Amino acid sequence: MGNNFEMKTVVDPTDTTSKENKIQLLNLTMGMSYNFAADSLNFSDLRLTYRTQISDIFDFSGSSSFTPYDYAGNISRINKFLVSEGKGLLRMTNFNFTVGTSISGDRLTSEETGEDLPPTNEIDEFGLGSADRNVYQGIYTDLDPDFNVPWDISLTYNYNLSRPTPELETKFSNLSGSLNFNLTPKWKFSVTGSYDIENDEFAAPQIRVSRDLHCWIMNFMWNPIGTYSGFRVEIRVKAPQLQDLKLTKQDQFYNTR
Repeated sequence: MGNNFEMKTVVDPTDTTSKENKIQLLNLTMGMSYNFAADSLNFSDLRLTYRTQISDIFDFSGSSSFTPYDYAGNISRINKFLVSEGKGLLRMTNFNFTVGTSISGDRLTSEETGEDLPPTNEIDEFGLGSADRNVYQGIYTDLDPDFNVPWDISLTYNYNLSRPTPELETKFSNLSGSLNFNLTPKWKFSVTGSYDIENDEFAAPQIRVSRDLHCWIMNFMWNPIGTYSGFRVEIRVKAPQLQDLKLTKQDQFYNTR
């Protein structure tokens, strides 16, 4: 079951250019299933998902799970409802949410038309759009950087609370960010990193420098510290169907210190 909560702005009768705008406040879905084949614990957890956007700045999304069943010795789930044991209607088993924001500079414009240039990773010289090229992208292959966006900054906060049983609880709290900017129209510098708030630890940052070589692209990626420190230099053809046509040099080692 899904619901959209929206609001509309009122048209100004004194302004002929005024239009009615629809603003989405909250997208909420709720679901629960029943397994007729099971001999016990037929009901699944109740799952809620929610998402909202605050202006064009913040994006908030999350989900929660609840079980209707009681536990024996707070360890194993049993075929008794919490409400019948006088312990309430539901018990939360998981809660998580993500808050993200990003800002960027204006897209570079064409000197001839004054219009925004298309992203460099959308249409290539082979006539492939980004959707086509994503088909060829491997799970370890990064998308080409967009040199037409002069700079962008993003921040994301993730929180997760898991309670599979009343006695077992784990928390995850992480703040991550990235900064990308053009050194020149053909050079882009990127740095990413994260901070584990729960364990008070910084994750190893990754530094990336990219150079647009027309039909080719060069990427230099460096993990200066951390468990998987090292570097990787790659020069490859942009066309994803020719992604195996590349030169690679890397030096990575596993460091447990």
